[in-house]
Amino acid sequence: MPGTRKRAALLSEERPFSFTRTTQRNIKMLPGKVTLSTGVRLSLPWLWKMAPSDYREKSAARTAIKHLTRYLKSARTSQTLMDQMHLVWASTLLPGLLTGPEKKAILDEVLSKQQPDGGFSLSQLVGAWKRKDNTPLDARSDGYATGLIAMVLQQPGLPRRSEPLTRSLAWLRANQDPAEGRWPAWSLNKQRDLNSDAGRFMSDAATAFAVMALAAAK
Repeated sequence: MPGTRKRAALLSEERPFSFTRTTQRNIKMLPGKVTLSTGVRLSLPWLWKMAPSDYREKSAARTAIKHLTRYLKSARTSQTLMDQMHLVWASTLLPGLLTGPEKKAILDEVLSKQQPDGGFSLSQLVGAWKRKDNTPLDARSDGYATGLIAMVLQQPGLPRRSEPLTRSLAWLRANQDPAEGRWPAWSLNKQRDLNSDAGRFMSDAATAFAVMALAAAK
């Protein structure tokens, strides 16, 4: 299929990082202190799943994967916990991206941030990040952090964390907006009206992760 071949070409030997260009153009829309490696981690799971089933066995793909793995590993220790959770997700598709102890260390630290209500807050996963307007980050549990973490915890090859997963899924089930169907999340860049176009961006992303987490739990 032409579309499938085109997506596979994005991971080709000649252009091992070319698929980051699209995410780089839109990177300012992503939350918080976003780097190019964030775009790579966000893109990788989708590109990997959409590539032809035999693509990863080809020489060009193996070379590109080698470059990509080295790039992502080099940036790991300087990234926020939010970014490192995306890396754990990517590691379920790229063998060798993280060792077992590295995955465990990231998961242990992230799960230590679970709130009493069972959810997670992005404010606890972005280090010392400050908003541009100097307003405080919203410390409430949100759909972005909770959905992302609950989704990643259910990926194959990761140690099962039944109790934190059960609590995070319960939070997602209890906190969907009954009127619009979305899950709430608040901007890390500045205080925004959740009903504005810019304010809805984070809720859109939160809703995507929440749906993925709940669908995987069925």
